[in-house]
Amino acid sequence: MKKGLKKQIKEIQDYFRNKIVDGEYKVIAADDYTLTIAVTNFDEEYKFCLWTANEVSHFRLYEGMFNFVEFGFSEAEATLAFAKCEEARAQAWEEKVRPQKLKQLEKLQKELGISQYGEVK
Repeated sequence: MKKGLKKQIKEIQDYFRNKIVDGEYKVIAADDYTLTIAVTNFDEEYKFCLWTANEVSHFRLYEGMFNFVEFGFSEAEATLAFAKCEEARAQAWEEKVRPQKLKQLEKLQKELGISQYGEVK
């Protein structure tokens, strides 16, 4: 029984590792250090927090977060997954952070009396 359970756990680890390496997830949150993602399997969503700071050499699941299963990445897997995470982070920034920053800039321009073209009103 023990051997069968270990095999099942490995299959689950491999399934989610491959989803992350292939970039098959949606981004929930991104910051300077981590990327929180969700992998969907049928109707269920499984969340993972990935440590993405310090370049690919430190890429891993962020320990102590809500990852329901732990696994590591080979160097090749980490390289692929890290690149996809960086793409996802850039996309998340474009969709979420950039509009907020533009609103802040517009507010500041209005307060300073500067047009969107840099002309003082």
